[in-house]
Amino acid sequence: MKRLLILITAVLATACMQAQTFMHVYTKDGKRSVFNIEKTDSTLFQDTDKLEPAEMPNLLENGSFELWTDDMPDHWKSTTTASNAKLAISNNAHSGQYAVSVEGANSNKRIAYQELALEAGTYTFVFYAKATVDNTAQVKPGYVPCSDGKLGTYKYAANYTALSATEWTPVSYQFTLSEPTTVNLVAMNPSSSGQNILIDDAQLTAAVADNEVARMVVYAYNSATNIHIADIDSIVFVYQDPIIESDPTQRLEFPRLSDDDRSIVLVHAATLNDRTGEQGVNYSVEWNPDINAQRWSCYQLYASLLEKNVDRYSGHGTGLGPNSQYPNDPDLPLEFQFTADPYPGTGYDHGHICPSDDRVSAAEANYQTFFMTNMMPQTHALNAGMWSRMETQVKNWGAQFDTLYVCKGGTIDNEANILNYIGSGENETPIPRYFFMAVLGKSLSGYTAIGLWVDHTAEYTTKDPIGNFAMNIRALEQLTGIDFFHNLPDDIEESVETQDIEELITTWGLTTTQP
Repeated sequence: MKRLLILITAVLATACMQAQTFMHVYTKDGKRSVFNIEKTDSTLFQDTDKLEPAEMPNLLENGSFELWTDDMPDHWKSTTTASNAKLAISNNAHSGQYAVSVEGANSNKRIAYQELALEAGTYTFVFYAKATVDNTAQVKPGYVPCSDGKLGTYKYAANYTALSATEWTPVSYQFTLSEPTTVNLVAMNPSSSGQNILIDDAQLTAAVADNEVARMVVYAYNSATNIHIADIDSIVFVYQDPIIESDPTQRLEFPRLSDDDRSIVLVHAATLNDRTGEQGVNYSVEWNPDINAQRWSCYQLYASLLEKNVDRYSGHGTGLGPNSQYPNDPDLPLEFQFTADPYPGTGYDHGHICPSDDRVSAAEANYQTFFMTNMMPQTHALNAGMWSRMETQVKNWGAQFDTLYVCKGGTIDNEANILNYIGSGENETPIPRYFFMAVLGKSLSGYTAIGLWVDHTAEYTTKDPIGNFAMNIRALEQLTGIDFFHNLPDDIEESVETQDIEELITTWGLTTTQP
């Protein structure tokens, strides 16, 4: 929903641009009306300031840290080990009289809110933080699921927030829960800070529901629309950048295209969320028709794409028709389509590059991930093992960023990086020696990027840390020959692609140590 509200802001702020902004209104009987806002009579949008979201209630008690009992802030002591820091009252407050001091030590220390039962949905955790001495200090917000006193996996923001001793710094973290979950909200004071930090004015708010947005904009309609508030199920605002929409290769997930003039770029548009009706680019592929293989698939992850609305597509048979398990890509020119599936009987899996599990928000989007152009031969050991673990990690990162930009594939650009081939004749396709993932995250604190590289021939265990396969983007570019994230401004691209790998491992919450 945060994405929706940002788009509303973009609509109002860019009215003078030659952009296209559409309002999709869904009624309870499933009908949809689409309004191009730039071409809509202004009388339909009186009092546009009312389009701003209503103030949402704070789900936390004593977020101001004004209430203390026995030298502990009320509601800020978990019964789990999520809270491991010594806390103290401080008169140096962002507002009111008090803030909380969270100890610094030679290990990471956390303040944790008491166990909190949350419904499925998207939430924003915000607070103000400050260093206590004029040295480098940091904080990272997050949460951890808990059940019967036992903790699950900690989920943190992608980046640490740097703190100053002279002013309070706002810290924000948005996360999505796919099902009702009891959590401990946490703020971590890392060992690298080397000092106590102060925290004040903490809030947790839930995203505004679509029908609430509908009520906010009820007065935006006049009788000419024939839409009544009682009939509205949801409203989605879609802002389309005219440059990107006319040339999708300028999207941030796109790498630089190859110099081969026979290369074919396939941009798959689809319904992206069956609940809201959101439509857009699903994923894109650069296809080499000479060897029947893709160089990469690229796509985005954000809150509405992480919803679980549909089951995995299940087709019929090994043919290549529209209803088969692995259909030919209808967007690929007929002359380049497979005439027979080269995979059966070879011992290699149809390895998804854009994963089916990253597209369970809509049936059409999920179906498209089974196109033959999204497949590369993978051993089952890799496909169900390390590759699957990496895909799960990327999807988890998707919940920690405003938007995640992903480019993945296998090495096919030179024979040294090809193991062998399956199929024959016009259906022959290469088996990559290596597979890669390039991931760019955008959050309130900016951009950060990381690369993953895995050897198709190696044997891995479930204890092999994913951090051992990580590298910065510049190193991944040298291995693949692909220029990732070149649509970023040059200074930002240089910064995110050359980050120190140890810093990246920490930033992205990885480890290089076996459990």
